[in-house]
Amino acid sequence: MAGFFRRLAGRTLKPRIARIPYVKYGDLVGGDIYELYKGHRSASFFTVASVELGNTTTKCILSATNLDDGKTYLLKKTVRLTKDVREPMPGEE
Repeated sequence: MAGFFRRLAGRTLKPRIARIPYVKYGDLVGGDIYELYKGHRSASFFTVASVELGNTTTKCILSATNLDDGKTYLLKKTVRLTKDVREPMPGEE
C-alpha cells in the first residue's frame, strides 16, 4: 500500500478538459426542421439557454441534450464585454 502512495506522489495529476463540438440545430435533428414540426419525425432534445451577466462580460450559452443517448451538443456560445452592449432603443426599458 505504501508503494502505491509513493508512485502517486511522484506524479502530477492533470485535469481532463472535455471539449463539446459545436453543431447546427438543423444537423442535430436530421436536416429538415419543417418535417419535424409537421410530426413526420420525433426528436427528443432538451434545449437550454444560459445567460450570465458579470461585471465585465456577458456569456450566453445555448446547448441541447439528446434524451435518447444522453449526448450534449453546444449550439452557440457568445461572450461579450458589457461595454459593447447597445443602448436601449425607443420603447424599450
